[in-house]
Amino acid sequence: MTNTTECKMAKKILITGVLGFIFSNFVRRVVPRFAEFQFVGVDKAMFSYNLNNSFKHPNYTFYLADIADKHIMNRIFEIEKPDIVISGAAESFVDAAITNIDPFLHTNVIGMQCVVDCCLKYNVEFLLHISTDEIYGQQMSLDNAGWKEESSIDARNPYAFSKAASELIIKSANHTH
Repeated sequence: MTNTTECKMAKKILITGVLGFIFSNFVRRVVPRFAEFQFVGVDKAMFSYNLNNSFKHPNYTFYLADIADKHIMNRIFEIEKPDIVISGAAESFVDAAITNIDPFLHTNVIGMQCVVDCCLKYNVEFLLHISTDEIYGQQMSLDNAGWKEESSIDARNPYAFSKAASELIIKSANHTH
């Protein structure tokens, strides 16, 4: 006799940038509270001290990887088969981008394109990208109503440009696919 009841598999959520300040705290709070999900973290640990933010939990798998490395990201997606991706990885030091934009282009542009390509290739249901208000420029007075996602992009520094480019990568993929 066979059981015809389907066993519902837990949704799997892949999160990039899990060793940074924001997402290391996010992972620590979310993973233990949502046992119905399986979590996968990816980060390249640009600075060795970021490893201090690592997290262990039976419902969490961590990969030390660069999101711009197509080969390794394809392997992670192939192995883990995430249903949802939360994109939090970013180079984010504004002053450093003024001196050298290369790491920002690598992670925020090439890395985002790699994540989007993997999401498309592996039929990810939902991609949530965390960006920055920097892409909208400056608020010039307290009278401004603030920004909305529909506001015009007005990147005023190399970091903001790289994050605006990642926004446009996602927007174009959304329109195309």
